[in-house]
Amino acid sequence: MSAKMRVFGLLVMVLILFAQVPVIGEEDKPEEDHDAKAQKFIDEMNEAECAIDISRAFAKGRTAAPKSVELYKTAVECQLKMGHPTRATAAASALTRLDPDNGMAWGVLAYGYAKRNRFSEAFAMAIMAASKVDDDSGTMNNIGQLLAWYDHQDPKRKLKKDVQKALDENRALWEGDADFDSGFASIEGLFLEHTTEKEETEAEFEEAKDAFELIDEEIRELNEKYRRYDDEFRDLESRNRSERAAFDRLLRSRNPDRSKISRQERDIRSNEDKLKQLERDIEKVRTEFKKIEKDYKPKREAYEKAEKKKETFDKKSKMFRPKFAWLPPAVDGEVVEEPQDKGVKANTPGSGDDDPATEDPGDEDKGENEIKAEKRLKFARLFVANNKTEKAIEICEEIVRLYPKTPSASEAKILLESLQKK
Repeated sequence: MSAKMRVFGLLVMVLILFAQVPVIGEEDKPEEDHDAKAQKFIDEMNEAECAIDISRAFAKGRTAAPKSVELYKTAVECQLKMGHPTRATAAASALTRLDPDNGMAWGVLAYGYAKRNRFSEAFAMAIMAASKVDDDSGTMNNIGQLLAWYDHQDPKRKLKKDVQKALDENRALWEGDADFDSGFASIEGLFLEHTTEKEETEAEFEEAKDAFELIDEEIRELNEKYRRYDDEFRDLESRNRSERAAFDRLLRSRNPDRSKISRQERDIRSNEDKLKQLERDIEKVRTEFKKIEKDYKPKREAYEKAEKKKETFDKKSKMFRPKFAWLPPAVDGEVVEEPQDKGVKANTPGSGDDDPATEDPGDEDKGENEIKAEKRLKFARLFVANNKTEKAIEICEEIVRLYPKTPSASEAKILLESLQKK
């Protein structure tokens, strides 16, 4: 073998040997190297004065150090501090893969999905967030709201096994947490309010329907009576005319039969008495008809109005969605909410009028509470009229509990006692 050939063979062997040795690239460098490379961009994000600058620094850092946990964590925290949690979703998504135990990242994703009305995904993310960090007020409030929403789904949404397991293991632990309970109560209250409105609408419809059907049946019966009496009157009048004509012919005959004359006279008088009675019956029907006729149109209109109201409510009910008040995760114990649209009042759980679950009846506005109690008492009586005693009892107990200082509460107590004795 020539020297030239031996050199060529050695070169081939070296190339083969080096080809089998993996080249160390960016993907395989230790995470610490990524954090070191990301430090410049982490500092820029910490010093940024607006959300856009944070996003720019994060974009550059992500290119330079795609596996830096600290980069993604800082991006999430800085955007949260600025009050822009939705801008943190990309960083949070990556962070859940690099650091699955980071509850803040899961919380940001839950918030982002919830704001886009994707509640199933939000629920799954919130469960993961709350199972990782159960002392974050925003996360616990959100999981409370979402769990109340989930409880009212029929049928229930199917959850992934790991999510279902986290829910089963942690739900009992979450209950009793002030933020969780506040979020849960706010949505539970809205569902309860919706259910109550539905029951009231249905009760109002049933009452109007029953009232209309009753008067409609009465009018049908009167019309039937009138037709029957009128037909009897006409038949008897026609028959009586024939009998009177026959009687007149009998009287004009040469040798009339006196017993026959006497019998026909009795029959004619009897017919005339019956005709007079039928006239009285017909007049009585007319009088009764006039009495209820004036109520027929208003009751028919009330029924049609209640029916339309129920149809409208049923359509809206299919699309019912409670008004959520999502909170982003806290940073250093502080929750910075996203800016509200101009002129729109923030609706946070426990903030007052928009949160029926935290209403304190009987303290400030007695007039308003009496109106509410009166309305509920009215429907309790409607349920009694419709033989729905259990529902009436439930409403009376609610009036006594929520509006104890109102006159209607006193009436509700009396009605409750009478219902419970039955």
